Amino acid sequence: MSIRFLNLNGSLVEPARATVSVLDHGVLYGDGVFETLRVRNGRIFRVEAHLERLEDGCRRLSLALPWPREDLRTALQETVAANAMQDGALRLTVTRGEGPPLPDPTLCPQPTFFVTARPAPSVSGTPPNWKLRVTGTHPCTFVPGIKSLSYLPFQQARADARAAGDDEALLTREGRVIEAGTSNLFLVLNDRLITPDLTSGCLAGTTRALVLELAASLAIETEERPVHRDELGAAGEVFCTNSLMGIVPVEAVDGQRPSQGTPGPLTQALRAAYATVLRRETGA
Repeated sequence: MSIRFLNLNGSLVEPARATVSVLDHGVLYGDGVFETLRVRNGRIFRVEAHLERLEDGCRRLSLALPWPREDLRTALQETVAANAMQDGALRLTVTRGEGPPLPDPTLCPQPTFFVTARPAPSVSGTPPNWKLRVTGTHPCTFVPGIKSLSYLPFQQARADARAAGDDEALLTREGRVIEAGTSNLFLVLNDRLITPDLTSGCLAGTTRALVLELAASLAIETEERPVHRDELGAAGEVFCTNSLMGIVPVEAVDGQRPSQGTPGPLTQALRAAYATVLRRETGA
């Protein structure tokens, strides 16, 4: 798939002609939010859940959106159509907008939004298993749970994990596992599905929410609570979730393998249920 257009403030633009001011506070201070959305069979999966989370993040940052939800939805759909996307990924970014180079958001009169597109080979087919490494301190003391542009701690943690030969980083704080660099974490202990609760500071992932719904429909007992680092070694199964990869089985955490194998039985059941929802909602 060749990417011919992106959407900048509601207008389709060739990537080489799209510009954002160097005085935009998203560039200067990481002031803004974003969403990454999956496209399958030319349809955007769970678009309303993503737009709802984006609006919530903007409210929490006191970033007033001058565009109604339908305008953002239309921009996403127009970007899919303009690039003739079938399988791929969209990123919707909202920044504080241009203002003086001073750390004062009230000086920015108009936000900026843009939608970029990219192929996503991992969207099709079976996702690989991941190896995780606990590395990095989670920055949950600052506006926890917002998918903000201030992404450096996650990016550095992932770089450290990959330098060690692993696929993804787990970030911790005070001995508790919060989330992975680009995904939410689930583990199975004593046949119970466990994930860090939202008060821990983890992102309210759209796929995380869907997995919890699917687990309830399959009568899988679930628990949202603090997860201590030492519990990872006792887990029978571990998997991660994000919008592009869906449910990704984990084959090792810091070199230690889950006792029930990869993917384990609950992971397999949830992946099958997730695939059914994906087919139903995208027509694929």
